Amino acid sequence: LLEDSRHEDQLRSIFSEWLLTQVEQFNLKHSDYGLPDEQSYHFLRSVGEEPLRLMAHVGSSDLPWTDVVTADYTIANRLLMDIWPLIPLVEPSETSPDWLPAQYTDERPSGGVLMTNGLWWRYFTTPNNNNRSRAAQLSNLFLCENLLQRPIRFSATALIEADNINNVVQTDPACIGCHNVLDPLASAFFGFWWFDIYDVSELSSYHPEREFLGESTLDQPMSYFGQPMNSPADLGPMVAQDGRFISCTVTRMTQMLWKRELIVDDFNQLVYLQEMFKNGDLRLSALLEHIVLTSSYRAQFTIDASNSPIEHRLKLLQPNQLHSTVQILTGFNWSEDDRPLLTSDNNGYRRML
Repeated sequence: LLEDSRHEDQLRSIFSEWLLTQVEQFNLKHSDYGLPDEQSYHFLRSVGEEPLRLMAHVGSSDLPWTDVVTADYTIANRLLMDIWPLIPLVEPSETSPDWLPAQYTDERPSGGVLMTNGLWWRYFTTPNNNNRSRAAQLSNLFLCENLLQRPIRFSATALIEADNINNVVQTDPACIGCHNVLDPLASAFFGFWWFDIYDVSELSSYHPEREFLGESTLDQPMSYFGQPMNSPADLGPMVAQDGRFISCTVTRMTQMLWKRELIVDDFNQLVYLQEMFKNGDLRLSALLEHIVLTSSYRAQFTIDASNSPIEHRLKLLQPNQLHSTVQILTGFNWSEDDRPLLTSDNNGYRRML
């Protein structure tokens, strides 16, 4: 599995189910950058793949998994390098792959996927939301703590009639439980604060001069779950040092490879996998090696009364696996105009499903 040439692509597909960035609608279109219509799908797919490619690069290169949230580079193709402030870290040649390590030149801090355009184009914010949605997504995606699942009770008119929403969320007992974590974390994302969410120059670049706008806009200095932050540069290292980042990685990878929801009985197995991940110096290969040896991953057989084997725990193929399997077995490429129909929203089967 680890040595197969398709391993990095398979990781990218797994991470696509994790981050959900491979969508076909963003606030900007190919035409906003002057790209021809035939580049439309390539543009959309490139934007959504940026954070996935970085995660797959870290995982397949056997780098410490904490690089996902601390790296000072991203992975970009030629299209993204042409439209965003990116420069390749390796001089491209005619034989080099399309996707290469690259660095942003707009003074954004290091932070791996947390500092990629691809992630925050997918999870954008509105003027009234003030980056709270981004803070909630960071917590959900990388710490497995979904703030939206916390029970709340308050009068529906409490916010509608409020002159100062910040005052309500900081004083109403029903709001404080989430917002005392959410708002200080949201303050760390104002470098990605776009005054016009449909403007090319706004969305293409990070804005370091806006990093501290959150302190006045939200009336909250930036902090990470109660730990003060000096600047957004502290965000990636704080996530990397958070024990929930490692346990969440184990939980998500296990669930996606087992192809089922996790239950209470899986707890001891997850603890074991987490220890193996740590013992392997947080290399994703160490985690994968132990997940594929679990009985929940491997096909199980029992023998019935007639000595015939009965197979259990059948698993669905991922869309990319189904696509490649059909091509390997029949030679048929399940695509139309270079769009793989199983994973395309606007022209493919995903819309129908």
